[in-house]
Amino acid sequence: MNKSISIISDAAALIKARHFEEAIQLIKPFLKDEPSNIMALGMLASVYAEINMHEKARDLYNQILKLEPSNALARFQLGLTYFNNKDYSTAIKTWEPALDDKTDFMSKYFTGLSLLCTNNLQRGTEFLEAAQKIMPEDHPLYSQLHQHISNAKNIN
Repeated sequence: MNKSISIISDAAALIKARHFEEAIQLIKPFLKDEPSNIMALGMLASVYAEINMHEKARDLYNQILKLEPSNALARFQLGLTYFNNKDYSTAIKTWEPALDDKTDFMSKYFTGLSLLCTNNLQRGTEFLEAAQKIMPEDHPLYSQLHQHISNAKNIN
């Protein structure tokens, strides 16, 4: 197994076991040798987001988007860092390029939630309904999506 694959695999196992500090110690030196490795950048960003180091996570997600502007996962995760800090308008702006993607139900879902959180019930409901049309019914958030739509319509 080549060294890059081995390090990425080891880091993934550490992250799965929630050994975040060890994962950071493994990934950071690797990135010194391979600063454009999208997988390693994304893993480190996700660890930082998980341990509430949102600025570091954002820096890395933005680095990924500079290298690969169409990286939907990095864009979504970057938006989540803002959403989780209740910066809903920045989250929405971050997800905006993905909202035209007919398959991206997560950006629509979280944009809808962000709009509901800012009391924009009508637009929020519209985005949630758009997400509902394409979210698989067996997705773990599907029942919550239905509940959010129902709640928003009851408030209107």
